[in-house]
Amino acid sequence: LEAPLRTTYLKALRDPADSVRRLGAVGLGHLQPIVSKIDPLVADLLSSLKDGPTPELMLSPDVAAGILLALRNVLRAAGADTTQKIREAFLP
Repeated sequence: LEAPLRTTYLKALRDPADSVRRLGAVGLGHLQPIVSKIDPLVADLLSSLKDGPTPELMLSPDVAAGILLALRNVLRAAGADTTQKIREAFLP
């Protein structure tokens, strides 16, 4: 159940409609408690923030904001369950 929901929420983060992006971000935050490991989810979100190889594939500022909101929601829901690897991805 977790994998199809995760895929759906990740796709929603790239939707042109702000309301759909927000629902995807909120959904990922709610999904986190049932995910066995959050490292892959955080890695997917971080890789989604990287620009594509061509200008056509670059993220719009609105989509990037949705992905950042999802990251915040997932990390907030994870709390103390974050791994050292995740903490190192955000701290120098």
